[in-house]
Amino acid sequence: MKSGEKKFDGYDPNTNTLQDSKDWDKWPPKGDSDWAKRRRQQMLDSAKNMLILQKKQALN
Repeated sequence: MKSGEKKFDGYDPNTNTLQDSKDWDKWPPKGDSDWAKRRRQQMLDSAKNMLILQKKQALN
């Protein structure tokens, strides 16, 4: 890959999110830092939103 390029593993159009699975074995971050807590909360919120979207799609 050329310098300055970034490649992603995928794109989720429902959440308008790029997917990048690097260092997946270190996720979610451990520890009590504010950053780690925000990332864990973000992961939980994302999972909750995906479930809500799937439920809405199943009802249609």
